Amino acid sequence: SARAAFHLGEAREATGDTAGAARAFGAAATASAGALAPWARLRQGQALADAGERAQALEALRPLVESPHPATVALPPTGRGRAADAADRREREELRLTALASALALAGDAASPAHDPALASGARRALLVEYPCSQPARDMAAAGPLASPAARLALLGPADMITRCENLADDACEREALADAGALLAGALDAASRDRVRLLQGRALRGDGQNAKAVSALQQVGLSDAQVLSRSAWEMALASKALGRKGDHRKYLRACAEGAPSTWRDKAALALASVEDEAGRLASAREWWRRVAKDSPDPATRVQ
Repeated sequence: SARAAFHLGEAREATGDTAGAARAFGAAATASAGALAPWARLRQGQALADAGERAQALEALRPLVESPHPATVALPPTGRGRAADAADRREREELRLTALASALALAGDAASPAHDPALASGARRALLVEYPCSQPARDMAAAGPLASPAARLALLGPADMITRCENLADDACEREALADAGALLAGALDAASRDRVRLLQGRALRGDGQNAKAVSALQQVGLSDAQVLSRSAWEMALASKALGRKGDHRKYLRACAEGAPSTWRDKAALALASVEDEAGRLASAREWWRRVAKDSPDPATRVQ
């Protein structure tokens, strides 16, 4: 079976038989049509590289590198609930990250028989955009030809650079996000893109503890996208709370709660409802709850 072949590969790898391990992992990848197959292919590629078969290793890894990011495809549910589905997605992302880093080490080596400039460029780009806080991406951004924000922008272009910055902010790599956001704002951007950059800049500043600067950046977000505007109001509310500005905190919460339906609108409305409820103003609290129940984008939140 596929699982037996996979365990055989592990056993052979443990004894130093990397060629035998590669064969076993390859058999597991061929025999499995389920979740084990990509992991077997990854281990096959790693074992082949360890055995000195670098060109074969790259070919084993190629399907993993050329597959789409897990967040961009509809994954089948595990059937074990949301937590299990989230864990499955994280495992798939870990697999893709490892495959990208392994493939780049092979394809990016000009002296290697596995040298493949096109695949290396794709892997480099994917690491910088999809996994910017990973060690391989941070190493690229710290030294060499991609060490400057301007060089990264030239490679990625504005759209992917914005996605990179948003992922940096999501993963609490605020300083890196701010550096690359600065390069974006120094260039020509359409209104919608500039608003996205101002939002991520404000998020990164708030994450870095620079709350007053965060509010200033977020106040520059325009009206190009209702979801961006909603998130901006939420972020300004959080920054104002950290600054001890109670009036501004409530003002931005209300602006967010009265805006377009979004995750952030729901958070703001529920926060205001909680305040009203604790103050004994039940009618006002119910109005905020009704707003969320009416058109929240999240069915679970509507039920709540």
